[in-house]
Amino acid sequence: MPSKSTPHRHIYRGNSLREIAFPLGGIGTGTISLGGRGDLRDWEIFNHPGKGFHLPFTFFLGYFEITHGEGFARVLESRIPPPYSGSSGLPTGRVPGLPRLRSNTFRGEYPFAWLHFHDDHLPVQLSLEAFNPFVPMDVESSSLPVALFRWKVRNPTEHAISATIALCLLNPIGLTGHELPGSRYHQQLGRNLNTWQEENALHGIFMTGEKPQPSDPHYGDMTLMTDWPHVSFRLRWERAGWWDDAQNFWDDFVQSKGRLSSDPQASLSPDHQSDVATLALHAHLAPKSSVELPFLIAWRFPNLVNYWNSEPEVQRKYIGNHYATRFNSSWAAARHTFENLADLEKATRAFHHALYRSTLPPCVLDAVGANLSILRSPTVLHTADGRMNAFEGCGDRGGCCPMNCTHVWNYAMSAAFLFPSLERSVRLTDFCHNTRPDGHMAFRTLLPLSQTLWQFKPAADGQMGTILRAYREWTQSGDRQFLQTVWPGVQRALEFAWQPDSWDADQDGVMEGEQHNTYDIEFYGPNPLCSILYLGALRAAEEMAKALGLHEKATEYRQRYEQGSTRLVELLWNGEFFRQIVAPTNSSAFQQASSHRFPLEAEPLHQFGAGCLSDQLLGQWMAHIVGLGYLLPPEIVKKAIETVFRYNWKPDLSQHASVQRCYALNDEAGLLLCTWPYGKRPRYPFPYADEVWTGIEYQVAGHLIYEGKIEEGLAIVRGVRNRYDGERRNPWNEFECGHHYARALSSWGLLLALSGIRYSAPTNTLEILPRWPADPFRCLFTAGTAWGTVNLDKKGVLEVEVLWGSFELAGLRLPPTFGPTTTASLQKQPVPVTYQEAMLYLRPALHLKAGDKFRIEASSGSS
Repeated sequence: MPSKSTPHRHIYRGNSLREIAFPLGGIGTGTISLGGRGDLRDWEIFNHPGKGFHLPFTFFLGYFEITHGEGFARVLESRIPPPYSGSSGLPTGRVPGLPRLRSNTFRGEYPFAWLHFHDDHLPVQLSLEAFNPFVPMDVESSSLPVALFRWKVRNPTEHAISATIALCLLNPIGLTGHELPGSRYHQQLGRNLNTWQEENALHGIFMTGEKPQPSDPHYGDMTLMTDWPHVSFRLRWERAGWWDDAQNFWDDFVQSKGRLSSDPQASLSPDHQSDVATLALHAHLAPKSSVELPFLIAWRFPNLVNYWNSEPEVQRKYIGNHYATRFNSSWAAARHTFENLADLEKATRAFHHALYRSTLPPCVLDAVGANLSILRSPTVLHTADGRMNAFEGCGDRGGCCPMNCTHVWNYAMSAAFLFPSLERSVRLTDFCHNTRPDGHMAFRTLLPLSQTLWQFKPAADGQMGTILRAYREWTQSGDRQFLQTVWPGVQRALEFAWQPDSWDADQDGVMEGEQHNTYDIEFYGPNPLCSILYLGALRAAEEMAKALGLHEKATEYRQRYEQGSTRLVELLWNGEFFRQIVAPTNSSAFQQASSHRFPLEAEPLHQFGAGCLSDQLLGQWMAHIVGLGYLLPPEIVKKAIETVFRYNWKPDLSQHASVQRCYALNDEAGLLLCTWPYGKRPRYPFPYADEVWTGIEYQVAGHLIYEGKIEEGLAIVRGVRNRYDGERRNPWNEFECGHHYARALSSWGLLLALSGIRYSAPTNTLEILPRWPADPFRCLFTAGTAWGTVNLDKKGVLEVEVLWGSFELAGLRLPPTFGPTTTASLQKQPVPVTYQEAMLYLRPALHLKAGDKFRIEASSGSS
């Protein structure tokens, strides 16, 4: 049972700092990562991923001196851990030989990171807070190309102390992020310029470069800014050979006691060379006092081009970044952030508190919060046309598996509930651009959008799941125009299944044809993954047709769904789980798969047959989330998901044999994608069958919770997050086929399942039926155009507080405690309510807005 409310606190220290890279940046802007030791790493702001890409001579440093006492200069990172081997030792661009701090701890609750440093030699106590604005529903505020760093310096002594915090930053204009780690001089560098700028209370260093042309992909600028009044700076270090420039800077920094000899004369760097600039903030601390010193890094690299496709219609074509259409320079973006920082930070902290002060289990908050960073990673693009587009994940230097892959993004739920307008933009791409006249949906998007569509067979699971997601977007927004716009594509995409030689050519509600799917192969014959998604699509289309007044279509879809639901159980249910019937086919794809290597093979390769597939109930999980109810008999669904856990969950993988990609190993726990409890494993099962994917682990965990198997679901969540412990893997980078893999955004479903919160904009109803028995129960909620918190206790008091936005509320479905005698009030003023069929109705409906507190009390006698 849950304990009393305990704030989520996961502290990383020692070896658990090794893999930490905490992404800082906005949606579609790229990121700079804060390492576990306080180092800046993985500069991924140059329009593509850059794992391991480090800007040479870029680091925070400090100087601290008790009045008339000894001074201490330190790089503000904890000490570099071993190993120290390399052809020339550690890279000199990271100045590993300069003194650092003894140790630190790291706490991350996205989008905030807090580091506390420890060093007995220093006369001060040091901590760092880093973040970027993250405001659900507010895409613009959450898409700023900035990283904020706030150093807190505390003087615990009885003496006055002078303190300096500085940031050294290489002007990177001209770099692509593909350069070798540790290298400093590059052919594309040169004629870079650092200038000092002041504007009202803001001042800083603006970095440009003359070598890249305005149309070049690596053209752009960067800004280092502060609003702290007491500063000094150097626009460039000495231009000298060997390590003389770094030596000169360090000596000057120490001898001047941190006060830099500011040189206002800007000059272009020589060809093939750039300059390091330094901004220093100074403070005088009285005894027992403290101060906070802010730094902001902003960037603008506007020329995103398609580097990932080989199709000549789109290859190397301009796509652009949305943030660059808002700001004409990084200085403008930095200025906007500082001028609006009070409101941006207030809203960001409100979201953080609403999420992390929830009474949900800490492992769930960890999984939900950490994976929100995927939305800010290079996986997700916010292109110049204002739409969201996304890879599946990221390689070290390029996006992986472009673009908007429907079957992978089926699992992702976070953006739909936090930034629903972005998800709607992808549905417009799916149904108004990628769906051909015959209903064949291109399950990857070619950018920039043009008349050319991706040439490949459709994905059965992706196409059906995307119909469910269209229903999700409509129920979140209630936007009838959106529904009318996507409906023709939805209808064509669904009925494509009925065409000759398609997935359900005999129109019995079960898919039998060749079904390309998320395992990058084709399933042949009836299987639960694709067919249950198909059932969900039929139900979603039925509801959308009803809303549009297309009652004949709604009836047709309902009949097909009912027929398919019965038929699927008859065909595939073995008493414990749903199997696959492998059906040979005469299709060319089958002929190739079955004969090019094994001409005598009786069945196609890469099937699962009698196996127990972990995501066999993906469609049912999605149906639960969007409020469509059970697609199959409830007792069968419950039995099937319990069986998945029983057979596929492995608390210890040390005896598991796999030659495939490895995302969990040794004594780690994991959910295998498929097992064969009764044998009959195919000679060559589908690729990835022996792997462990976090996105499917969260999907199964969430579904277990929906079916009341809470401890089993939480066991999976704990197993995943124990693997991402900072020592073995980065807690803010769950990977599959690439870093920051989109499928892991299924973790948002954990919050939805445990909280039992669901809002329907078309009916203006809010369900709050918690499955997590905390008392009090407190959780974040989202309602399409608003978000806030719900607080519920077992005495029968519910408070809904709106923290951002506004929404209409006409009815509530609540636990049985709230019965016919329930009372309600808004801002302490009574609100009329009626009770009918386990629903509370508000007459008239309320318009709830930020700052409102709506209170409901179950009066004595309610049941």
